[in-house]
Amino acid sequence: MSNSKKESYLGPEIDDDHGKSQLKNTSLCLKRLVGTFLEYIQNTGRSRTANEDKNYNKNFHTRRGKTIVENGATTFVCRKEVYQHKTKDDAWMILHNKVYNVTDIINIHPGGVACLFSCVGLDGTINFDDVGHSNDAWEMLRPYYIGDLPGSELTGLDNQKSQLMQATKKIEHTAANRITNDTPKETHFINKLRNNPAFRILILIFTNTATILGLLALTLFTYLQSQKWSPN
Repeated sequence: MSNSKKESYLGPEIDDDHGKSQLKNTSLCLKRLVGTFLEYIQNTGRSRTANEDKNYNKNFHTRRGKTIVENGATTFVCRKEVYQHKTKDDAWMILHNKVYNVTDIINIHPGGVACLFSCVGLDGTINFDDVGHSNDAWEMLRPYYIGDLPGSELTGLDNQKSQLMQATKKIEHTAANRITNDTPKETHFINKLRNNPAFRILILIFTNTATILGLLALTLFTYLQSQKWSPN
């Protein structure tokens, strides 16, 4: 009887130098892809730091990189006129006292249509800054700049936030006073009720009554079961 020999197929033999070269090239490609992806994440959607935000000139990011004032042809747009452009096909928005026609941006807005459309015809400065848009967002707005708000309608973002913070503190202060004033009264009433002898008697009667009724129900159930199974 001849012994059968099992052979295992491991595939074609690969030259060591050729395999190492392919592995090295693959590793370099992966490093480049990962590096590009990380750089994209850091630069896209990255919020400005405090120093960058301080030195960042929002007026620079307008048509042709300059404000209309610098070009010698100032265009003023009042808030009432901006409010008239609040449809999907005709959408204007105020950002940092400047007016933009964002009609062409609505359908391609990364944050969605609803998010952008909620500020159409209004001042969306606070919502825009709270999201933490990068410099790329200002670059995107350049071609859609229309003009500035007139001097009588200019508002400071700091003033708006200050008013909002003051209103919030006022609400918190009112709620805190209400809790402070109401809590002692409620505590005093509960303590007075607990120390009342009549209240204690009612609690004892209720507790004992429930216990007695439970015992009677158990006794009755046991009696009925014994009568049911007892021989006639």
